[in-house]
Amino acid sequence: MPRKDAPITRTRVVLPFLIFYAEKGGNIEDLLEAVDAPADLMATPKGVISSSLVHRIVNEVGKRLDDPFIGARIGEQWAQSEGPPFAAAKGNSRYLGQLFNSLIFDFTSESAAGAYTLKADQDFAVFDGGRTFSPEYDTRQPDATFASFLVCLLKLWLGEYWDPRNVVLLVEHPEGIPPWVILGSSVLQGPSNKASLRFPVKWLNVEKGGSPDSDTHLSQPRTDGIEADRFSALQEYIVRNLAAGTADVEEAARYCGMSVRALQRLLKERGRSYREMLSSARIEHAKPMLEDTDLPIVEIAHTVGFVSSSSFGKAFRTREGVAPEAYRELRRGLSRPRPFRY
Repeated sequence: MPRKDAPITRTRVVLPFLIFYAEKGGNIEDLLEAVDAPADLMATPKGVISSSLVHRIVNEVGKRLDDPFIGARIGEQWAQSEGPPFAAAKGNSRYLGQLFNSLIFDFTSESAAGAYTLKADQDFAVFDGGRTFSPEYDTRQPDATFASFLVCLLKLWLGEYWDPRNVVLLVEHPEGIPPWVILGSSVLQGPSNKASLRFPVKWLNVEKGGSPDSDTHLSQPRTDGIEADRFSALQEYIVRNLAAGTADVEEAARYCGMSVRALQRLLKERGRSYREMLSSARIEHAKPMLEDTDLPIVEIAHTVGFVSSSSFGKAFRTREGVAPEAYRELRRGLSRPRPFRY
């Protein structure tokens, strides 16, 4: 049973949040005062603070930046960082199994707030992290940091062999894990105060970069790489926000964990553009309404996010070769669907 008092954690665990906040123009002194933290906190990275204070700082940074994914962002930074506290584990491990066993030691050394295990059977390996105390503050962002760190580390270790279809992440708050870390279909709600990452046991014997050893045979590498996850996240964002009319490119880039420029570059590499993808998705969602309802064209246009029936008609003719009215008449006499593409 979790203890009620908050155990101690090394100060440097929370420093990436404060540095990120400062880089965004935030006032560190004001934030530390608001959460009753020592004013010299950043000067003592090897010192210790209570885990409750860690939660207060993390949640305050997220609140002030209005960033629901701040925990995941810092978790990704941890995975990519060559500095402490996990540099030794990453640098000294040849196989993924060695890395995760080293992380158990590092996690325990950095904080008394959790208990960690790596278990495996003939099919799957599971890395578990459980909180050792009953928190009094929202754990969404701290949990997202831990879970995203594990997932991003796994992605970086496997390289082109990474495939989210072989992974299941259990967390108490799935909504805290953005799709650019791992797609929602791989994230399930788990018990409180615990996060678990399950993946094929054969991955434990994989060397860094995804190179299998002589006894391990992975599936064929994904030639589209990790960027495919971000592209899938973009598709998910567009579909979710069509009706609301809020599928703007800046928000889409943020949802995918990218800058607008990086998103545009990704789309250009695939011969696509955001405007074209958005227009195509709107038209695909309009088709069933044209085929199966008697809704006026203008109402369908507004429902899928076009500002007018004329702009809808122009986009529809460009993509389908016929006007929406003609498409409705034709499709009611046919049953062959076109392949979905957005």
